[in-house]
Amino acid sequence: MYNSNRVVPVLLNSTYEVMIMYVVKVFHGYIDKTGHRTRDKSSDNLLVFPDRKSSEEFANKIGGRVKRLEELKV
Repeated sequence: MYNSNRVVPVLLNSTYEVMIMYVVKVFHGYIDKTGHRTRDKSSDNLLVFPDRKSSEEFANKIGGRVKRLEELKV
């Protein structure tokens, strides 16, 4: 599977799912589930939005920007 930023190897004989999610980026970090800024990029700790529209509304309120994250689930 090819992404414009990186090459992800295709796993043979297994099923996988690409999870697309949106997070809010501020300064040199991201907003986590507690509402604080963190540099951890793990989707388990970040405030994740399912669609771009809701993440843009939140980002506009706090002065951040939206970043799309993709995660492979095997």
